[in-house]
Amino acid sequence: MAIHRSRIIWACVTAAAFLGSAVLAGDLEPSATPRLAPVPADFIAYQQAGRPLTTSRDGWPLGLIPSPIDLSHLTGQQIFQDRAKAAPPASYDLRTLGRVPPIRNQNPCGTCWAFATSASIETTLLPGETLDISENHFKNTAGFDPDGCTGGGNHWMALAYLTRWSGPVAEADDPYNPYSDYSPPGLAPRKHIQDTIIIPDRSGPLDNANIKQAVMDIGGVYTAMYWSDAAFNTTTDAYYFSGKAYPNHAVTIIGWNDAYNRNNFKTVPPGDGAFLIRNSWGTAFGDNGYFYISYYDANVATDLNVYTGIESVTNYSACYQHDPLGLTQMLGYGSTSAWAANIFTADASENLVAVSF
Repeated sequence: MAIHRSRIIWACVTAAAFLGSAVLAGDLEPSATPRLAPVPADFIAYQQAGRPLTTSRDGWPLGLIPSPIDLSHLTGQQIFQDRAKAAPPASYDLRTLGRVPPIRNQNPCGTCWAFATSASIETTLLPGETLDISENHFKNTAGFDPDGCTGGGNHWMALAYLTRWSGPVAEADDPYNPYSDYSPPGLAPRKHIQDTIIIPDRSGPLDNANIKQAVMDIGGVYTAMYWSDAAFNTTTDAYYFSGKAYPNHAVTIIGWNDAYNRNNFKTVPPGDGAFLIRNSWGTAFGDNGYFYISYYDANVATDLNVYTGIESVTNYSACYQHDPLGLTQMLGYGSTSAWAANIFTADASENLVAVSF
């Protein structure tokens, strides 16, 4: 597309997603009153508890806020069929490809969500480009109510921060300081995040094709999980929890091993196989900061996402948006079709060349 004016812009339109098909104008009927979608039970339980669990019994920092958005209707959908040229290998490890940055430590803050997000972006850029992202900037400038260190967060908060171009900023510009809520104003983002893929939850413990394809083709996958110290085998650095609980920790999936022996876990799961996890508790934890989590774990592989549109900050010169906190609720009209509009007043004579939903 030829650009004939001096400025190009990106309009960021934050909206709920609707599943439906195109309809003719003559088929339209007056819309029903919109209704808010039900809030997930995990999020209600978190609200009733008062605040997220920030540390485990043994003192490991946590901090994940469960998702306020219910996407359970997507469970089991396969979204990477067009990418899959062959069955994924039985084992895979981004570390062997030079695509994993050094292990970092969130201690003592409940900032797992920021570290898991940063790792996802950094692994996507590697090995061609190294970017050490500031988790401190996530923590201090996300813009939501919870305290940056103790209030916790989730991938929706991270996505809002990124798509409004608040970041990511470089670690060198805002080094991690768990004891301060200050970040220097006016720091320039090092990338523009233009696209993310929200990966559907699994339909079962062996429904891992989406995750494997994303790790191979894109990079580390952000995932929620539930952490219980009692479920971790410190001898084999393997984790398996069979009970259902609302998630309290976020980590990054960087590989897998279909043949990982079920007997490596404290409690033996129904079968072999495990994801390779990059954690954010320093190199003193686990296998130099890494551990395996069973495919059969009851809470892993939820709230999955990976970042695909990591672009130069020179791609667009302006961004128009109304909702800097992004997607926080969903609504519907009792129909598979709905219409909506966002209206922006241009600051200059510009060409609109991209729109994000």
